[in-house]
Amino acid sequence: MKLIIHGEASEIERIAINAALSIHDNRKKGFRVNHRVKIKNKIYHVEIENCPNSLRVTMRNKRQRL
Repeated sequence: MKLIIHGEASEIERIAINAALSIHDNRKKGFRVNHRVKIKNKIYHVEIENCPNSLRVTMRNKRQRL
């Protein structure tokens, strides 16, 4: 399964992504799931979308384009 990370992620954000992926359920396809991961007293919001051949990961801590 291919992993696609949208946007630039810092080192601490990569740790949050890996923590969210470890608890994520890969069986349901076509769903977006928001995970909250706490690292060093800061909460990181990670959105993971299950696609047929890949996982799309987006960090939701930064400003989003509308």
